[in-house]
Amino acid sequence: HTEFVFDGKNYTEVTTAEAANKAFEEGDMSVYLKSITADVEIKLPVSTQDVFLALGSTDKKVTVKYRDANGDKPAKVYVTLPEGDVEEMDLQLSSSTVYLSVNGKVKTLTSSTAQNTLYIVNGSVENLAVAQGNVVIENNAGVENIVQTADNNGTTKVIVAEGADMPNNINNDSNIIIDGDVVVVRGSKGYGSLDAALSDSENTSTTITLCKNLVLTSPLTIHNELTINLREYDLTYTSDVMGESMIDNKGKLTFEGNGRVIYT
Repeated sequence: HTEFVFDGKNYTEVTTAEAANKAFEEGDMSVYLKSITADVEIKLPVSTQDVFLALGSTDKKVTVKYRDANGDKPAKVYVTLPEGDVEEMDLQLSSSTVYLSVNGKVKTLTSSTAQNTLYIVNGSVENLAVAQGNVVIENNAGVENIVQTADNNGTTKVIVAEGADMPNNINNDSNIIIDGDVVVVRGSKGYGSLDAALSDSENTSTTITLCKNLVLTSPLTIHNELTINLREYDLTYTSDVMGESMIDNKGKLTFEGNGRVIYT
């Protein structure tokens, strides 16, 4: 085996899935599978130690699973793609927290992790299907589309850092709940306040979507054509000034969704 160093971490470099699985079986906790020319299954060691897996770019499917479903399982699994895109990945790691770092894009990702959780640390995922667990999207990462798999009947919490690229279809599934720094979404970008989203779209027609109940600290001023999709959330303002309006509409404002606009 040769050594591969990425982001300060030493990996044992191998060229076949069989060699990767053998290295894990023999106790290596950091393996880099450089060459992937066919669909592969990577079997993680029977261990509670953290495991590090790096993968080369490929147009094939990569499945990552436990060697022994009944044995010890790593609490944390770090999956890194240092050299480009992966066509399809299936993470069958229902007892582990998974950290995914991508220097490129994963086009299709199916994820089953511990409830806490799948962390997308950097890079892009085009299509994410969540079978189990929640999702964290860090500020250098993005997810274009997110759904739950057909057998996932629970609620998926998506914790989004401000500045992360938001899923385009986040409003299509009431079982997928946005949490974290982001309170509203405009396009594919999350914002930590309604004012920030409005400031970024002041001269354009746009739609802003609420991700949670929102309490205004001052009246809302509209300068453009704006649609606010409340989803199921409330937009509230309480005024101490007699005669003050909640909304100063100097443009065109439309509300959508099942939430409420509350002024007291």
